[in-house]
Amino acid sequence: MTHSRPPNEPGVSVADQVSKLLFWSMAYKASDAIDAFVDTGIAQQLALAPMSAQALAQENDLQEDYLLVLLKFAVQLGLLRQDGAKFDLTEAAKTVLPLIKLEAHTRAWHMQNESLTKVLSGAGPQDPMADVSSETRTLYDTALSGFARGLALSIRRIRDIPAGAKILDVGGADGSLALQLQKVGAARSVIVADRATVRPHFEQAMEMADSSKDIDFVGVDLTNPESLRDQVKSVDVIVVSNVVHLLPKPLRVRFWSMLREHAQPGTFCLVYDQFPGGGRGSGITASDLMVVDWIKCGVVFDFTAEQQGEEMRESGLTIRHIVSSPILPGEIVVSCVE
Repeated sequence: MTHSRPPNEPGVSVADQVSKLLFWSMAYKASDAIDAFVDTGIAQQLALAPMSAQALAQENDLQEDYLLVLLKFAVQLGLLRQDGAKFDLTEAAKTVLPLIKLEAHTRAWHMQNESLTKVLSGAGPQDPMADVSSETRTLYDTALSGFARGLALSIRRIRDIPAGAKILDVGGADGSLALQLQKVGAARSVIVADRATVRPHFEQAMEMADSSKDIDFVGVDLTNPESLRDQVKSVDVIVVSNVVHLLPKPLRVRFWSMLREHAQPGTFCLVYDQFPGGGRGSGITASDLMVVDWIKCGVVFDFTAEQQGEEMRESGLTIRHIVSSPILPGEIVVSCVE
């Protein structure tokens, strides 16, 4: 007697499981198509104005028949929309185009470098941004600006968070998030805390910005949470974005304990990251896919937002709620010092 429904996946037929597995093994083809639109410059062209397959082929010296098939495929993916013979980038794609360009570049770098195999074989982390002057770093800084606006808007919408707060941005890099927090009215002033080596990037970003009033930088060692205690005492809100996945649990616990000891009562701590398991059983999310990149960079990130919240609660912080950003992949754990 054959079993069409394996015991580990009740209600799912073998045929459905085969279809799902084949889908994921072939999903790289969609990435190939998206990457091709970035590499040829077509995505950037269509972000500016709609164009036909014929015009794109002529302008970029491409094969029109092949291009037309890929353009229609990109419509299915949600990258493009079609109106008659013309195509243009969807509003969603325009929003995340810098991130799409970064993903295309890092994917090519990791494939050429055989990063995943090297890490699994014990060769150590394979980080394309280890060289801060690299093209990857430039693309990252551009993508960070778009990401920062999405996170700032998500923070502004969180209930209980006071508008115009004084904010400590832990791991704030070049200050992109700080600028956006001010623009959306979430922050009156911001202290950006990151490695001292990041300061030149911060100063350059502030120089280029229209307004950098009341945004300061402090160089800190995130492996020594006590180095932040003076800043923690002076703010209303502490934002920790895309940092916790880099820290081992003992170091995270030291950080939460430092907050509980030194932050003023009523201070909020918001922890954003692309926590795995955010789909809550509804399917694999973009955050779940990031686990592969974390491994390539030598990071084991295998705890959910709920587990992060429980860890913070055990360290003495009060967990208010967990917010799924409507704009970004990832979640925000909202906590408070009582």
